Amino acid sequence: MKLVSNRMRCFLIQDSASKVAKPALLIILLNTLALLRIRMSFDRMAPDPGFWFLQQVYEENFLHVFSNQDGFLHIAPRLCYEVVSLFPIEKQALAGSVGMQLIFGSVATLVFFVLRIETRSFLLSLLGSLIVVTVPAAGESTVGNLGSVKWPLTILLVFVLSSQTTMHRFQKLSIACALLVGLSQPYSVLCILPSIFKRFVARNALSFTKAEWCILLTTAVQLATWIASGVALQKYGEPTYFAWTGMGIFWYSVWLVPTLTGLFVLLLSYLNKRLPGSFFRFEVRLASSAVLLAVASYVQLGIKDSSAVAPQAVSLVALFLTVQGIGDWVGSNARRLLTGFFFVLVMIASLKWFNASWYLTSGPTWSSEIQRTRSMCLQDGVDVVTIKQFMGDTTLDCAQVLNGR
Repeated sequence: MKLVSNRMRCFLIQDSASKVAKPALLIILLNTLALLRIRMSFDRMAPDPGFWFLQQVYEENFLHVFSNQDGFLHIAPRLCYEVVSLFPIEKQALAGSVGMQLIFGSVATLVFFVLRIETRSFLLSLLGSLIVVTVPAAGESTVGNLGSVKWPLTILLVFVLSSQTTMHRFQKLSIACALLVGLSQPYSVLCILPSIFKRFVARNALSFTKAEWCILLTTAVQLATWIASGVALQKYGEPTYFAWTGMGIFWYSVWLVPTLTGLFVLLLSYLNKRLPGSFFRFEVRLASSAVLLAVASYVQLGIKDSSAVAPQAVSLVALFLTVQGIGDWVGSNARRLLTGFFFVLVMIASLKWFNASWYLTSGPTWSSEIQRTRSMCLQDGVDVVTIKQFMGDTTLDCAQVLNGR
């Protein structure tokens, strides 16, 4: 009896260790990939926004988190920069870059668990999380750029709001996600439109989950903030809507891939009527959200890489989920062929644009500039110094440089 008891205890210990080890390995894998993307840019401030958010932290009180200078509220990046400001000034570029990638890795991890709930497939869930953490559109100006943190968070919001099971099973986390992203991303309301459309077509009562109510509330707040700010919708000047001379494949991919991939998924789902409820499935809600986000950001911002991060990642995940679901329609061989074809394309793109681009790796490092200007501040009569950075310099008081805050 004692021997049986000891064996049972060993089995339970091994089972518990396995349950802990698998998520731990997944977290390590995804965060390692995220950090590898910035191995050549981790000690630099991205030109946009540069030191601007941090300067507001130093010059204003905590209420700057609710500033409407951008036209809308951007709570998430401002909160992140509050945390970064706690680090010594020479380490702030490093802290911001690493922090951004850890957020990317965390989003990819949470996406894995949402996909696991919806698909019950480990491989599909892993593939989806890898697409999120290596999304090609992020390589130009988003990886390591804490000012663009709303875009990976938008990816998470789309997956959460597209999964009714996740919203019901993890209500508090879903509400927190909706509030944080809704107060940082004015496009958040687009993510609930596919679910509303589903209920309308099915003639169900137009009820909302708590997370969806939070999105509606934050949208009203964002609209009121925009009206009060007086800032035009086109914040970045005149958008570029069409291809320019010498436009590379990367820019065509951020311009066309999210919308065309999402529409392709919707077309496949519409044609695949043998699958019950195929046009209202999880992957269709993902694809619909991706198309809405891509079109809205294109209308406001034109061809822009950072705004393509969320719709590109979401649409590519939806594509693989859809292809896996059409085996009974096109046959298993055709499904494998399509899966392999799209997998190779995505892998090539992810590898080609895996590393941070020249936009993020050019210019002197932030810490070396702080060290250089500190020696200048020790000289008599020097009160202000200029930190040299790629595509824009930053002027700092010597007191700030010497005090390290």
